[in-house]
Amino acid sequence: MFIEFGKADKWLCNHPTRAFKYFEGNLFLYGIKDSASVQYRYYNTVLRRSDEYANHKSKSEDFVWNKTYGLKKSEGAQLLRYNSMDKIWVVLFDFTSSGIKKITRFAFDSKNKNIVVVDNN
Repeated sequence: MFIEFGKADKWLCNHPTRAFKYFEGNLFLYGIKDSASVQYRYYNTVLRRSDEYANHKSKSEDFVWNKTYGLKKSEGAQLLRYNSMDKIWVVLFDFTSSGIKKITRFAFDSKNKNIVVVDNN
């Protein structure tokens, strides 16, 4: 994956996930997948430097970021939230009882009151 800076491109990573999200300030969040996990990193466009934010042993690529709840990702029928203070993933919602088996896309509205979930079972 390349990122453009004026007239020069910078190589950022191999095997990026399909999502890139604005983080805060001059930062954006992206994921790098390997055979068993996804590493979530933030990139500082001013310093032109990438640092690890979180890691999850999973191949699920979908994630969103918002100021209120931070990093969230899908895992099977669950939505997980990364607790950056404790550096752990916690279950935010479990949609198993709704018949959902694998969330492939999800989004929250701008007020965090509604959620759209795509199930690909």
